[in-house]
Amino acid sequence: MIHSSVVDDVPVRWTNQPGRFGASLVFRVGVRDETFSTAGITHLVEHLAFSGAPVPNHESNGEVALGITEFTFDGTPTEVAESLNAVCESLSALASGRVDESMLAKELNIMEAEGQTSPVPPEMAEALTNHYGLSGPGLAFADEKYLDRLGTEDVARHAATYFTRGNAVLVCSAEPPANLRLPLPDGPRRPLAAANRVGSPGPAEYVSGGTELVISFKIPGNADGATGVDNLVQQSLERRIHEGLRRQHGLVYGAACSSVTVDDDSSLFVATVDVAPRNVAEVAGRVIDELRALRDTGITPEEVDRFAANLSSDRAEPGSEQMEAYQCAVSELCGQRPWFWKDFAQSLETYTPELTAKHLAGLESTLLVGLPEESIPEEVDERTGVVFPPRHSETKTGLQGEVYKRGLLARFAGAPADARLVVGQAGVELTLFGATTAVHWEGIVGMERGQFDGGPELITLYTHDAFQLEFLSAWFKRGEDAVSRIRAAVPDHLQRVAAIEDD
Repeated sequence: MIHSSVVDDVPVRWTNQPGRFGASLVFRVGVRDETFSTAGITHLVEHLAFSGAPVPNHESNGEVALGITEFTFDGTPTEVAESLNAVCESLSALASGRVDESMLAKELNIMEAEGQTSPVPPEMAEALTNHYGLSGPGLAFADEKYLDRLGTEDVARHAATYFTRGNAVLVCSAEPPANLRLPLPDGPRRPLAAANRVGSPGPAEYVSGGTELVISFKIPGNADGATGVDNLVQQSLERRIHEGLRRQHGLVYGAACSSVTVDDDSSLFVATVDVAPRNVAEVAGRVIDELRALRDTGITPEEVDRFAANLSSDRAEPGSEQMEAYQCAVSELCGQRPWFWKDFAQSLETYTPELTAKHLAGLESTLLVGLPEESIPEEVDERTGVVFPPRHSETKTGLQGEVYKRGLLARFAGAPADARLVVGQAGVELTLFGATTAVHWEGIVGMERGQFDGGPELITLYTHDAFQLEFLSAWFKRGEDAVSRIRAAVPDHLQRVAAIEDD
């Protein structure tokens, strides 16, 4: 049974789980609530919150996910209550502007040592970025390039906006102790913002930075009744891939399916497949055919019965009630419909093929295929791609402005023969290797400048739809003038200087 109470205006959910007392203080803020130029700030606030509190003598941890941040503690009720109080006081101090600059510098160094973290598995993060660009859930794959630009005011603003009592929930493994206090600053709930897909509709592919085939597409959000079959679809697809593509044809090693909430109306379904590079195109086609079959003919009664048995077994596991309490509390925090074990069981009892048809209705219009680079043949037609045409920017070319043609000495700097740059009032357009990419100024989310020793500048423009425009100033006649015009058009807070090692 899940119990409810309130402590200092923070909702509390708990069960009666045996063993040590555990608690998770969860805030509705994550990577998706940052911008490309503030990526990592939620992680920084989490670090600073712990640094401002005494080191506990029991287990503790902090984690930043895509849409939530949580502080977890495991110990005696008294120990956990003291730690929760200390972390909340630390967050309140940050929100009020009491940010110690020396502590900030120290935590930035620690985060540099920790290295880049991802709120979701890398393949899912990359898929999110290709679907949603460099904003909202698409920031899951963004590098924390601007951490050294973040200051005390940025930290205070972020803490005051998101780490508040109205934007939090506490989940405990047992009834919280009477002396528990959660002295957080006041502030409203921050619902999930709507996420808009980037690029043109229809199936497309992209070059993945990983080694697995990645297939992703949009599915309904968890407020939709079809959500109840999501896990059923995942397990059915995994089993069909294992039985068909591994056991019968020997084409793959394995597959894993999952989904991630995007906003109130949608989630993203992601399937990753371990496959040899030479078989990627064939396997991609076969997996997509299986998805189409699930959509068009539904799931067999045997598959439904198998999943129902697995669900019943999972429900009987120790700790399942605590897991349900946590998941339901986080769903409510994010403004989502909570799904209980009984809801999933009901969806199986009332299953019809129409549910899977509805769940997979966005397959064709939102399908993206991530191909490992080593699986792409050298002779592939760049217009048609390996499986589908490559994902491309929706921005139309043909911007008007100052034209910078290839310089006389450009070939010594490695410029392609067709190099051409246009810088105008509306934006910038770059032509390289037969491809032209244009972006309006408002579509630029970051600019990186690097200079080789005694040489030209390397300019990288990061766009909202997750493309990069990269060139050397020496490629063009009056290239320095072009760079000056671009720097004048891009806001200063989006610009950074990067160190470049000249090989």
